Amino acid sequence: MRKFALCALCVFGCAGTTRSVISPIDRIVMKDADAFVLMVRDPATGTLSPKRVYADEVEIVFDAPVDGSVWAEHVDTPGELRGEGDRLILHVRSLRDIE
Repeated sequence: MRKFALCALCVFGCAGTTRSVISPIDRIVMKDADAFVLMVRDPATGTLSPKRVYADEVEIVFDAPVDGSVWAEHVDTPGELRGEGDRLILHVRSLRDIE
């Protein structure tokens, strides 16, 4: 039992919080209060690809420039369930940017 606890401590202790910036986003689709689909544009090719993001805490900030694109920050914390303890910050121009 002691060996298992030590092993679990090593596995969960090594996994840290990661923060990623997702940009540029063409569309944000809200599937649920904690589930979003971000349509991310590849600047080199112009192709759109969907990125599903799940988070316990979602914050919407109205600080994207009027003539610029919206973007997001995703803080991924280790957890057993998808999105558990995660944080998503959406930087938008207005609520119209979220469908």
